[in-house]
Amino acid sequence: MHIIKLLERIDNVFYHATYAHSALEILKTNRLKLTSSIGTPTDNNLRGGKAPPYYLSLTRSKVGNYHVDWPSGIIIVLDRNTLRNNNIVRPVDYWGPEVKQMGKSEMEERLFSDKPYLENAIKYIKEFHVLAKPNDNFNKRSGPDYRKLFIAAKKNKIPIYFYDDRDAWKLQNRYKSVKIPADFVKPQKRTPRITRPQRKYLKTYVELYYKSKTDDLSDAAKTLSYNIRRYSLDRNAVFLADLHNSKSKPELGISAIVRIMKKEGLSTPIEFLDMLTNKWEKIARSE
Repeated sequence: MHIIKLLERIDNVFYHATYAHSALEILKTNRLKLTSSIGTPTDNNLRGGKAPPYYLSLTRSKVGNYHVDWPSGIIIVLDRNTLRNNNIVRPVDYWGPEVKQMGKSEMEERLFSDKPYLENAIKYIKEFHVLAKPNDNFNKRSGPDYRKLFIAAKKNKIPIYFYDDRDAWKLQNRYKSVKIPADFVKPQKRTPRITRPQRKYLKTYVELYYKSKTDDLSDAAKTLSYNIRRYSLDRNAVFLADLHNSKSKPELGISAIVRIMKKEGLSTPIEFLDMLTNKWEKIARSE
């Protein structure tokens, strides 16, 4: 244990686990998408009250239990000093003492920010470590992304290592890294995926904030206005579920809610919902 901690101090890095399409998006846009911490009571508590509402999950250890058993994936090695010099970073214990007693720990730290994206992300990245087995069904679908990631990393002069052995990948043992699999080198036709349309329920809450007449509301907003006033026992759970499902997708409306909460001096999502409910109660009585 002491040796591991010593090595972490020597390495002076953080680790961030992700998947091929997300890693590629980071290099394409030169920014890291953060997650909202207002969606669940646990995340809200870990914020520490008035802490910034967005975070990036990091780990201090190569073998943190969050990613250690992934069948495939990518570990991004990030420069700890650069991150700490420009951002708020602090340790958190998401799993709690019960899980630690089982011998597991994420060794998590979170970078907190007022913005949903960490810009100029490339300057923080030191290496990519990719666990990718060409014969695995998941990796067959991700093959085109691995190839593009390999090209983008080389273009940005970021070392990238591929592994076909999970233990070597976990420890980032470069001596056991392999060449990018041949199946990923040549251009491939992407396997079609069945995807659900993204639900944008949160934007309906935002609509209720900005509009003040029932006739001006969309059909979805009219329904929501009625529901939050008439079904008070269910409205909190539904709203928190919508926040949770959108917390890593600021484009679906959660970033707008965060801005409104900051403007209105609100600390919790339920305070935001109470504000909307009271507003539309008054409007309904006056119309």
